[in-house]
Amino acid sequence: MENLLEILRQGQTASLPELAGRLQISEELLSAKLERYEQLGYVRRVRMDASGCNGNCKRCRGCSGMKTGEPLVCWEKGEKLG
Repeated sequence: MENLLEILRQGQTASLPELAGRLQISEELLSAKLERYEQLGYVRRVRMDASGCNGNCKRCRGCSGMKTGEPLVCWEKGEKLG
């Protein structure tokens, strides 16, 4: 899981499917790990609203293909990763 923390430590924000694909693990396993890391303060859950998103913010790559108004849950580094 160090790869996960390193991805987020670099300041990247990513969705669950994107992270699971990059790490080549199931979304279910990754979701459980992310929730535990969130409890420990290593990661933070961020809800983004696609309404008004033009896809050019470079904060994440998850909004393409989203339905307007449908929230996107992404993950980013928490306080302990500073």
